[in-house]
Amino acid sequence: NANCEVVQHEDYIEVVTTCDVDPGEELLICYGHFSNSELLYNAGFTSWPNDFDCIVLDSADLQAAAAEVWRARGGQISGRSLEELESGFEVKLSAAAPLLGRGVPSRAVTLLAALMLPEERWQILLQNDEGLGGVHDLWAQNSEEASWLRSLVASCVLSALEDTVAPRYDATSLDFDCEALRHAETSLSGRSQASPLPTALLRRVNALRVRVSERQTLRRLSAALRSRIAPAGQ
Repeated sequence: NANCEVVQHEDYIEVVTTCDVDPGEELLICYGHFSNSELLYNAGFTSWPNDFDCIVLDSADLQAAAAEVWRARGGQISGRSLEELESGFEVKLSAAAPLLGRGVPSRAVTLLAALMLPEERWQILLQNDEGLGGVHDLWAQNSEEASWLRSLVASCVLSALEDTVAPRYDATSLDFDCEALRHAETSLSGRSQASPLPTALLRRVNALRVRVSERQTLRRLSAALRSRIAPAGQ
C-alpha cells in the first residue's frame, strides 16, 4: 500500500501512515501475509476468509518426523551437524503452490532433504564443499534422485502434521466446528446494532475461525503431500 506501512514487531503489529491523511479520507490497509492466528494474537481480530492461513511447526518437529520416517523404512537417522537444527526455527506451512519451496518453505525442504540423504551421498556433498547449498540444488533438480528425495520430504512433513498437529483437533470433527462457527457468526450478525458488542461471542467467533481455518489448511496440505509421496518400494 502506497499510503501506509505495516511493521511487524515482536509482540504486535503497527500500521504507520506514510503520507498526510485528510479528515474523512478513507485509507485501504493491507496487513500483510498474516494467518488468522497471528492476526488474533497480535491485533485482536481475524479476517474471514484468509488466504494466508498456515500451520506453524518447529524445526525440531521436522527433525523428529525425519527420524520416524527413517525408522519406518527400517533405517536410522544419522547424527549430522546442521547449524539450522542447532539454532532452531519456525516453519509456516500452507497448501500454496508450488508445494515444495512455498507451501513447505525452501529452508525446511532443504533441512529435511539433508536429513533423509543416504550417508554416502551426504559425505560426497561435504567432500565437494557443497553442504546444504548442494542439498538445495539436488532436490530442486528435474531428476529421478530429486523426485525420490522430494517424496521423502513430503513423507516427513506429513508425519509431522499427523503426529504434532492433527491430535489438537481430535475432540471434534471439522463439520462440527464449521457448524459451530456458522451458528456463532449468525448470532453475532443478528444482534441489535444498539446493543453492546457481546465480547464473549466475538471471542468465540475469532477462536472458531482460527480453528476452522487451520483444520482446512491441514486437510488441503495433507492431501497435497500424500499426492507427492511415492508408493512404497519406489
